[in-house]
Amino acid sequence: FLGPLVLAIPYGMQLFASSPMLRELLLRPLLPLVLAFHSSRFANLLSIVALYALARNRSLHPFTRSIGRQASTLMMVQFPANFLLQFFGAPGPISNLLRGGIFMYFMYCVALGALGALRGRVAE
Repeated sequence: FLGPLVLAIPYGMQLFASSPMLRELLLRPLLPLVLAFHSSRFANLLSIVALYALARNRSLHPFTRSIGRQASTLMMVQFPANFLLQFFGAPGPISNLLRGGIFMYFMYCVALGALGALRGRVAE
């Protein structure tokens, strides 16, 4: 679930700018990964394809495949989210609210998936 977490960081930039504690706890440790992930235009698509390939690999344990499937599906959520952000493209309160909502949705899904992985059960 590190891929979806790194993917969601740009959506939460307004929250990071207003909260130094959130910036120190979440952004600082992930900053090298964020810079590497967002340095290429195709890194996002390649990571989705890699996670999907992991989910389709029948030789892996079903739990590992389901975690890969959840992570790749969560990363695909960015496409309709980016469409909504382009539709409400003007920077302003609606755009900030959408970005914050998208970031919080990603954080909720990542936390739910991480807790499910720690417990050894697939989060539904």
